[in-house]
Amino acid sequence: MSGDGSAPKLQQSIPNRRWIEGHMRSLRFVEWDRFTFHEFEDGRVVVDVYGWIAREEDDYKDFLHVAFWPKSEDYSFTTSSDRYSEEIHQTITGEKPDTHNPCHRVEHTFNVGNAVELETKTLGDYS
Repeated sequence: MSGDGSAPKLQQSIPNRRWIEGHMRSLRFVEWDRFTFHEFEDGRVVVDVYGWIAREEDDYKDFLHVAFWPKSEDYSFTTSSDRYSEEIHQTITGEKPDTHNPCHRVEHTFNVGNAVELETKTLGDYS
């Protein structure tokens, strides 16, 4: 923390904070890390929260990003976790997802030098 008092001030300015916290708590397998807060000129607010999901099969972690729109109680999420994608959707929405949108590895599609490259491919890395 910077010591300028911005954390407590920001905490007070997030509308419907308890609604967001309830969703975050319900995803017990996620280790929440950081968030951003943006208030638009028209008064809409979005809180983007980022977390990590430990993977049992290796030492890597999958990510979860949830965009919370607290005033309208809307949200969207994306995750790299094939294993938890359906559970995340059901936990947040209370409904079973119609489809799954798999996360793909950058190194398998884009020719960029600053991509994470895994030494060995694991199940699910062939997308």
